[in-house]
Amino acid sequence: MALRKLEVYLHGKKSGVLTDNDGALNYKYVNNADRPLSVRLPVREQEYGDRECRPFFENLLPEGGIRSMIAARERVSEGNVFSLLDKIGGDCAGAVSLYEEGKKPHPDGSHGPKEMSEDELYGIIDAQKESPLLTGKNIRLSLAGAQAKFAVYMKDGRFYYPDDDYFSSHLIKPESAGFEELVINEYFCMKLAGRLGVLVPDVRLKRLKDHDCLIIDRFDRTIEGDNRERIHQEDLCQVLGCVPDRKYQKEGGPGLKDCYRFLSGESGIRSSERFVSAIVYNYIIGNCDAHAKNFSILHDVAGINAENGVLRAAKKMGAVTLSPFYDLVSTDAYDGLSKEMAMKLGRAWDIREVQRSDFYRVAEELGIKRKELDGILAEFQPVQEYALEVMRGIKGMGFDPGVCNKIVKGIKNRMEKVSAAK
Repeated sequence: MALRKLEVYLHGKKSGVLTDNDGALNYKYVNNADRPLSVRLPVREQEYGDRECRPFFENLLPEGGIRSMIAARERVSEGNVFSLLDKIGGDCAGAVSLYEEGKKPHPDGSHGPKEMSEDELYGIIDAQKESPLLTGKNIRLSLAGAQAKFAVYMKDGRFYYPDDDYFSSHLIKPESAGFEELVINEYFCMKLAGRLGVLVPDVRLKRLKDHDCLIIDRFDRTIEGDNRERIHQEDLCQVLGCVPDRKYQKEGGPGLKDCYRFLSGESGIRSSERFVSAIVYNYIIGNCDAHAKNFSILHDVAGINAENGVLRAAKKMGAVTLSPFYDLVSTDAYDGLSKEMAMKLGRAWDIREVQRSDFYRVAEELGIKRKELDGILAEFQPVQEYALEVMRGIKGMGFDPGVCNKIVKGIKNRMEKVSAAK
């Protein structure tokens, strides 16, 4: 089979070439590359082999049923990473884009974005089971993860089709079949996190006829007026060299210690502290699916803060920081989902078995003092009060907060366990 090539761009500048040699991936930087694609792939003259570069590139793609549907629609094998990136790799997470050799478009800014009517938006949501990620719209968009979603460019409350000049700025998640009120679940968990001081992107609910959906600000994009910029990101599976079908710790994926060790060593104490807070919060809401792909870092960012609900990144070349948190959902609210956690917490795999002593064991494994862990746990004491506030807000917008009652009941039970006498 002939060698196939894709040109890889980072921040709109050619970074290197990805090749496919009978299924084996290789990546080579161009001579003038000045930024790394990944902390695991520093700029060098020597080519990277399959084992080194596959985790980064495969983790750019969707997973599970979404990946299968896209592969079938595009008539490629779902196991062929290169072919999938060829089909949908134009607008990936972070600042990465992939194009056939010599095929990168050069937008001249002469056109405005193509607006998407609410009827068109409804049609796209309605067709997600057959056409995920805007496939069939001549848009090369890739979003990691197994949940149905797509991305749009938004400005002044209006929706637009993303393209090379107007890259996506917001994610839209519709309801998922089989998981009742998942949109309300995620909205509740994200808003509650923000109320507790956990750094998250802004989210909002939207109803289109018989569809509810969640709109999420992309934290890997900064758009102010006509100024648009991508922020490069990678998830912790990419960082730690783990392919997506090994994202769970029991399958050989990263554990809490692996993630913490990287964050404390590469991105500073603030990121590692926020990571510990996220561990606690995911436990409190009953999120058993908090694996390494659900944590990311931002490149060339020294820190990130929320100002009036808007995320602001402090740019610094070469710096790395933990991104805001995302995909915060109470999986415990669904009886049919496993209670086994993606990453072991102390001695416990089953979220129902976690005790305060398991958090102390985690603190010991990570080199954190018990006093510090006690302080983090104490920060979440108002969670039940704030949860009721968020529920009232959901109801006030005309949405049914029914699933939240089950989440709040679980929160109460788990807080009683970890707030027990020391």
